Amino acid sequence: MRGLDAHRSSAAAGERRGARAGRNRGRGLGEASLAREGARYLARWEATRAGVRELLLRRIERDEGLADDDRERLRARVPAVIDSLGERGYVDDRRFARQTIDRLRRQGRSRLQIRERLRSKGVPDTLADEAIREWETEAAGEWTEGPHRRDTPAAGDEAPWEVELAAAWSTARRRRLGPYRRDPAERDARRERDLAALARSGFSREIAYQIVDAEAPPASDPKS
Repeated sequence: MRGLDAHRSSAAAGERRGARAGRNRGRGLGEASLAREGARYLARWEATRAGVRELLLRRIERDEGLADDDRERLRARVPAVIDSLGERGYVDDRRFARQTIDRLRRQGRSRLQIRERLRSKGVPDTLADEAIREWETEAAGEWTEGPHRRDTPAAGDEAPWEVELAAAWSTARRRRLGPYRRDPAERDARRERDLAALARSGFSREIAYQIVDAEAPPASDPKS
């Protein structure tokens, strides 16, 4: 990640110099200035190709000085601008997906929530599913023993049990569900609500019951 940050810092400085030079040459919005705007944005924020496309189209629409034919010409050039940014390493949907999956899984998000987030950001479904499966295969090895292990493998399109259960425990801890409720009477009274909360978060019924009905949080939980 440090190498990527250094690349972005250097790229941002270069794009700022290019932008100043561009302004000195003229004020019209063109393909080069669109590329500079995209590069400046991507030097600061990770985004998908779809996100960059939306950014550039908004920029074109906001420019009141463009004639209709110039506006249409620039719209047609947006895909080429994005391709150029991709070739230079500024935008990469797979990299965006991996970073998003890693962040959301560590926040305790379910596979369903992650897939919906990637779709909302414009990651193609096929690429999203590939990235999710790759991340889950790697992460499953972290929980080969202890409370997250199950001998029965995940079936069909299910996430690996160890990965999904670990995420569910993170959600329960963050929201104080099930065994994280200190008052036994309150825990009994809110059992159905806690089950529903995990279900709404995209976890299976089996996992929800295992979490909510557990006697205590996992011994491996440093906050339990």
